Amino acid sequence: MCTVAVTGGAGFLGQHVIQHLQLSAPWVTEIRVFDLIPFSRSLDYTPRLDVITYTGNLGDTESLRKAFHNASAVLHLASAIDARFQPDKKLLQEVNVKGTANVIAACVEEGVPILIYCSSIGTVQGYFNCQGGSETELKDVRPLLFRDYGGTKRVAEQQVLKADQTPLANGKKLRTVSLLPPTMYGEGDKLIAMMLQYAEDNNGSFIRMGNGENLEAYAYAGNVAWGFVCCLKTMYNNPSFGNERMFIMDDTPPQSIQALSRPYLESRGFQMTSYYVPLSIVFCICFLVETVCLLISPFKRFSFPLSLSGIIFSTRKFYVRYDKAKTLIGYVPPFSVEGARERSLPYYNNVKLRKN
Repeated sequence: MCTVAVTGGAGFLGQHVIQHLQLSAPWVTEIRVFDLIPFSRSLDYTPRLDVITYTGNLGDTESLRKAFHNASAVLHLASAIDARFQPDKKLLQEVNVKGTANVIAACVEEGVPILIYCSSIGTVQGYFNCQGGSETELKDVRPLLFRDYGGTKRVAEQQVLKADQTPLANGKKLRTVSLLPPTMYGEGDKLIAMMLQYAEDNNGSFIRMGNGENLEAYAYAGNVAWGFVCCLKTMYNNPSFGNERMFIMDDTPPQSIQALSRPYLESRGFQMTSYYVPLSIVFCICFLVETVCLLISPFKRFSFPLSLSGIIFSTRKFYVRYDKAKTLIGYVPPFSVEGARERSLPYYNNVKLRKN
């Protein structure tokens, strides 16, 4: 009997995790979702279990305890993601830091022995290049490229790992693991969908920024989700396993977001321009805009997707390897690069775009 509670289970990654729990984890006997909205299946499969939904935010400690009561494990996926210029720092603190502390406390109070946290590659991403880095090589990176988002996720990760071996009221001990995925794509993704919308708004053309020679880490959400199930199975079968952090990647080649999104843009009849705007020009414009916005921020706050950190990110070669996950939890991505693309295409072909 294994009861699994998933925070953020109604979201992008959560939908893929629930699918794997339904189809590939027969030893899981009950699935619960804790999220801001009720769980509604958005992926195409036939479930074997009814999903029990608990609605609330991570500050609602009473609802958290109800969702975790008598649970065998908690997969903590719920998170605030904001890498914009002038991000919502209060929200990042409330959700990522304080929310995770509440999740840990609820696990301890309800006697949940397994907690798996969804961290982020943003917790180790600095201003340098890294081609095939490991967990040992990328530790306590300072300064972080995305200081506020990556910083709050790192604090949350540290909280989770520090809680490992915490005694529980039922005599057991809490075991914790942190998994670090990269930027993900696939069914439910909003990043490439946003690029499709940009092309739609620009008469079917996506204007490239930069030459696209940078190399970034990406992974298919269905593969990352499988990593959480592999970790859950390992911890469920081996109560002594814990206090680990590991990257969850797949075999998607390191590439620019331009290269990753190209087949999905072309499938919708859009195209990328043959020319590109040099990042040096974009950087200068962004620097001037950010400077003005910072000067007037005491009177009015502006926030927009493009940031100097994002531009710097687009000039780097940064990706990691997942040998540790292969060794410790037996993680092997179930979907090939081609398979991931085939599964993603129908979603990107049909995602609703706002018409001009």
